[in-house]
Amino acid sequence: MICIIGILSYSQPNRQTLLKCYTMKSSLEFNKNLMQFIVHLDSANNSACNVFPIGVKANLSMTSPSFDNITIITSDFSYSQTSELLFEIPYALTDLQIQELETETLAYITIYSFSEISTTEIMIFDETLSQLSDCFSSINVTLQFSGFVLHLSPTEYCNNQMKLEASSPDNFIEQISLTVFESRYLIPTAQIVPHYNDQLITYQYIATDQVELTDLMNLQQQEFLTGTVSFESNQGGILVEFVFNLENIFYQTLQNVLVNPVVSTSENSFFVQIQEVNLVAIQAITGYTSYNYRLNLEKDGVQTQLIIINTSRHYQPQQYNEIIQFNCQTINEKMQKDCLTFYKFDQFDSIVLDLQFLKDMTLINHCKEMPSFMITPWDKAFVQVSKSQICVTPSAVTGITDYRLQYKQITLTNPIITGNMYCYQCSSQCKDFKQDGYYMFGDDQYVVITALLFKFEYSQVAIEATVIGIFFIAISLVYCVLQVLKTAKMIKQMKKKKNQVQ
Repeated sequence: MICIIGILSYSQPNRQTLLKCYTMKSSLEFNKNLMQFIVHLDSANNSACNVFPIGVKANLSMTSPSFDNITIITSDFSYSQTSELLFEIPYALTDLQIQELETETLAYITIYSFSEISTTEIMIFDETLSQLSDCFSSINVTLQFSGFVLHLSPTEYCNNQMKLEASSPDNFIEQISLTVFESRYLIPTAQIVPHYNDQLITYQYIATDQVELTDLMNLQQQEFLTGTVSFESNQGGILVEFVFNLENIFYQTLQNVLVNPVVSTSENSFFVQIQEVNLVAIQAITGYTSYNYRLNLEKDGVQTQLIIINTSRHYQPQQYNEIIQFNCQTINEKMQKDCLTFYKFDQFDSIVLDLQFLKDMTLINHCKEMPSFMITPWDKAFVQVSKSQICVTPSAVTGITDYRLQYKQITLTNPIITGNMYCYQCSSQCKDFKQDGYYMFGDDQYVVITALLFKFEYSQVAIEATVIGIFFIAISLVYCVLQVLKTAKMIKQMKKKKNQVQ
């Protein structure tokens, strides 16, 4: 028994006490959001303290009876480099306990290893009242015709600030608002929930009068919306506001109507090729008096909008490979300058294609898509059509290996290449290629995704017909001249005979 006691006595470490390792400028920060203590160590640059190993324990204690000691172990400690020690509070604190901690004036931080120990008094206290920038991992808004829906993804960092006043009179959320352009909307207080540690929170705002409905309708017609969500939290009588810039503002629109739109440029025009149009969804729309195609472009903060207005009660697109042309030379005069300016760009920050259905200028339905942009390797191409072949001559060719010519559902391949001319044998199909359509020329990338789009420049058939016509006209003219000469000769001979008789 005596032997055992001796061993236990020997196992107690005989630590060396190190003095003045840190100065009185060391401070303690209480992070109310994360329920953490952070000890900020201000080194006294005492070389004697360099003996601390990388593996140490640190104990934080305070004089307040509401606070229990917290001990942590760190395996990467360095006296010359470690400036902070983080202490997670392992138990829940009531609002009363938090108030007592906020009045604390003295704490002790003790750092020790098996053979060294150092204690520093801390008399500087800081409180992190708000880290609201970390409250949410994402905030998204969907605009509707009658309001909007706000989606929040909490990070669990702000549960204390986002409580309701009834359960937390000293720290509670007062107000949530959405601002889009100059319009501001308040989330009803009754909707605000205290559980900000859930995976997803959804708030819905419903417009209450015609003015708001009109504002929301106008917002639906804006393509590049910007906005903010504001949270106002009362923290111990101090009103803290955090403004969160919206990552995305979505629209309540028809879904999957215009499939895989791609924008390309050619001949001073923006062409949009839509791989497939959902005709069933389109046919379900009724009551409209006109429809618009709008192409919205943004580059380096500058925006423009190109519009094609169709005053028709019936929208009848091609189901596949629908082509919309925004011609910079024939578009609305106010749009021409911007159209030609943007035409010169080879990339854009944002592109939005919008198909609107309106009744007497009032939007009743729409769909929005974000097309991709493809640079075409040529600016224009010329087409020659005969009875047996179609020849394409692009202004330039770069990076194309598998040339295809496509018109609607007709695809021609394996051209005969002569210089920069690509001729396709089409026999009976040649007559199906019309001059009132758009054509795609290129390899798989340009045919399947998008392509150079162009109209016929001239028709070889027409040229052949013209040549034949001119030939027959020339023969007729020669015949007529010969007949005139023959008649003149006969008249001359008759006059000569008459004179001889006399």
